[in-house]
Amino acid sequence: MHSNWRAMAKFFLLHGGFGLVMLLLTTPLLNGRAESVVALAFDGKDDFVEIPSGLILGSTFTEEAWILPQSNDTSYRGLMGYPAGSSKRAPSLWLAYGSGLHAGFGDGKKWNSVSSGSDTIVLQAWNHVAATYDGVTYRVFANGVEVVNQRFGATPLRQAVTRIGRIDNGFAGAMREVRFWKRARTAEEIRQYMTKELSGKEEGLVAYFRFDDGAGSSAKNSVSAGGVGTLKNGPRWITSSAPVAPAVFDPLSWDGRRSIAAHSPTGEDVVPNAAIEVTFLEGVSQIDPQFIQLTVDNAAVKTEVTTNDAGKRVVLYEPTQPFEPASKHTVKLSYVTTEPTRRTNDFSYSFSISSSILLSK
Repeated sequence: MHSNWRAMAKFFLLHGGFGLVMLLLTTPLLNGRAESVVALAFDGKDDFVEIPSGLILGSTFTEEAWILPQSNDTSYRGLMGYPAGSSKRAPSLWLAYGSGLHAGFGDGKKWNSVSSGSDTIVLQAWNHVAATYDGVTYRVFANGVEVVNQRFGATPLRQAVTRIGRIDNGFAGAMREVRFWKRARTAEEIRQYMTKELSGKEEGLVAYFRFDDGAGSSAKNSVSAGGVGTLKNGPRWITSSAPVAPAVFDPLSWDGRRSIAAHSPTGEDVVPNAAIEVTFLEGVSQIDPQFIQLTVDNAAVKTEVTTNDAGKRVVLYEPTQPFEPASKHTVKLSYVTTEPTRRTNDFSYSFSISSSILLSK
């Protein structure tokens, strides 16, 4: 949990079939706005983040980030890409002409690029930038709005992206939420998710650097299969006001032994991007992992079954899309215990989704 959140935790004792049950529901309260904690600042000279393993994006792709540019010169300031000759460059994105954007890739023979006007980006303010290529058309977005597009039909050379914050020349400013995809995100997807952190499990996401580490010489990649980033020549961790809401997974937890069928007594709902987590009180040896099924609104869902540090079985469901605001849902759990005798257990819980994420005033 981010250190400057003011978190509200509620513990409700609900009467179940075999006694009292404790339900934990946590809702993040941000300081008046969807405010992140940390970003990574670059001096515009020689510092950058290296991705040692490299990122192959493929024939279609999206590159996006939040940037806070400080420099107003007319140089090309590299945001992400690969420092090679133009015909051999990986998909790359620059701040250019002071406050414009330039994007391009090499196809092995020529350079395919597109540029926006010089007044696209607001200096000394947070801006969301994105470049997409669907195999035919290159598009560039600023703050969720398409600012330029051009048809090419070329295929990017299979070259890896290896740098963030510098390509040839360095970027002077801060960055947050750097995302690389192997597909062209739609304009609606960019707008919908640019102000929200991701889980790292989204379809087509190749690498995801939140830059919220806050300390150290490496940057975590939230995509499990991707490599970490290595800080080169001293980028600095700074406090960030980028308008990105933290990835909130509000746990609806019950102990797996007792039935819960009650709403929060305060009437407060669950945020749309809730996740559902079940922790069993029984030991791991008592739960048959082949016979655990979670359904949401009578539809079976894909879950992750793990064992926590306390040796208890944990079932986690993280929806690929947020629940619809102001909707109502029922979760049912069915599982098999093997001791003292083998039997099937069925429990359910109903909950409502709020109309928006709760922010403090």
